[in-house]
Amino acid sequence: MTIGQDKFAGIRFVFFSNPFCSGIATQADCLKSPYIRLAEQPVNAMDILSQYTIPYLHPLAVHFPLVLLLLCVPTSAMWLLTKREMWQQGTFYLSVLALVSSVFAKKTGEALAEGVEGEPMVEQILGAHAAAADFVIVANLVLVFLLILVWYADRNAKWGFVQKTPFRMAVLLVAVFAAGLVAYVAHLGGLMTWGVPVTP
Repeated sequence: MTIGQDKFAGIRFVFFSNPFCSGIATQADCLKSPYIRLAEQPVNAMDILSQYTIPYLHPLAVHFPLVLLLLCVPTSAMWLLTKREMWQQGTFYLSVLALVSSVFAKKTGEALAEGVEGEPMVEQILGAHAAAADFVIVANLVLVFLLILVWYADRNAKWGFVQKTPFRMAVLLVAVFAAGLVAYVAHLGGLMTWGVPVTP
């Protein structure tokens, strides 16, 4: 952990060695924390890229399923409203990428969980976070499956119902559910990382 001075903003910043204790604080606040060790020499903000590394990929990986599933909502809504194939295809590709990134985020999360075992906030929230992440993958699979049916229907006239409004609406509802679920997972992850007690 290092305390440095941002010469542009004049803000003292703190880099904690514990990945769940990152934040900005004054030196007085730092001295109260049991997690930190103060460095005597300030660090130039531009030097941080070479002096620090990220030991776990999970904090990077989690952004992809969140963004991709959120994007599935407007694209599926546009498919519902316009019936244009480009929106259906866009939703399909986004959902496939979201599925792959969700599985990757899940795997990297399991590796991270082993590294932070015993942290109080992690112990309280990790179970719900992991379970919700599993449901994200299931919801994502359902979304991909529904969109594969659309591709199959283009080659089989008996499956024409998938082009009708009720089916497109079902795709939108699944996309909204998956997006809401991944946002909930992200919120739980944020609580583990940045959560502070709510003051009345």
